[in-house]
Amino acid sequence: MGWFLNKDELISELYNILRKAKRELVIVSPYFKLSTDLKHELDNLKSIEKLKIKILFGKNSEEKTKSMSKEDFQYLKDHNSIEIRYDERLHAKYYANEKKGIVTSLNFHEFSIQNNVEVGALYEYSRYKDFLDKIFGDTVFTYNSYADNRGKHFFNDQFDRSRRVFKKENGKVEFDYSEEFFNPKTDKKNIDQKVIKEHIQNNSTDETNTKKNLNNSGLINNKKRFNNAGAPWTEELDQQLEMLFCEGKSIKEMMEHFERSNGAIRSRIEKLELEEKYPK
Repeated sequence: MGWFLNKDELISELYNILRKAKRELVIVSPYFKLSTDLKHELDNLKSIEKLKIKILFGKNSEEKTKSMSKEDFQYLKDHNSIEIRYDERLHAKYYANEKKGIVTSLNFHEFSIQNNVEVGALYEYSRYKDFLDKIFGDTVFTYNSYADNRGKHFFNDQFDRSRRVFKKENGKVEFDYSEEFFNPKTDKKNIDQKVIKEHIQNNSTDETNTKKNLNNSGLINNKKRFNNAGAPWTEELDQQLEMLFCEGKSIKEMMEHFERSNGAIRSRIEKLELEEKYPK
């Protein structure tokens, strides 16, 4: 079931999503600016032990603090279970908990909430699904369940493709690349040492094997660490690669687009036989 939301209804439902999140909270917004009211609502979530928060933001690849300040980022890191990722192409805005979701024009930004003319569309999971399932069986609302979950499926897929910045699970930091993320000129050696240390702690392995594995995967090296090193190629990524190849993009441009090494790009071009399909 879906509803059109005007500005007042949109703000009200956004706060409802924050207040009623018990297991999961998804916030997708290119721009973040936490007002006192937003921080108050997020503060109330810190006591919910099982709640997991996922945040995706974007834009301003050259100066990311224009999309999210370091102060707001540090504030968000205090939550017990939270993962923050980044995609410079992001334009969509999407907010959801385990029961409701909103697709909207509204950024999670103090100015947008207070000043802009914004609209949205609210959807809920089937209200009577649990009741009718008990009577007619679990398959009655299979289609409705699929439709209700399409937003989450799309978000999770996009989230997994985006750049990792920070993750904490049950109070334990699993990765934190915020120093390099906000300060791209940070000395690579110090960053690599931090990655090695975190990997040893999380995987109970020795330093020699850790360095070897991380170096082979492209997660550390003396030149550049590629965020998607070792990640699987999908059909969609293969199509993007083929399109860029046909457009005559250089290997360097493809490396920047996919955040993968020179060798990874050339290897995929060879596997897809693009040079044979599109001889120059």
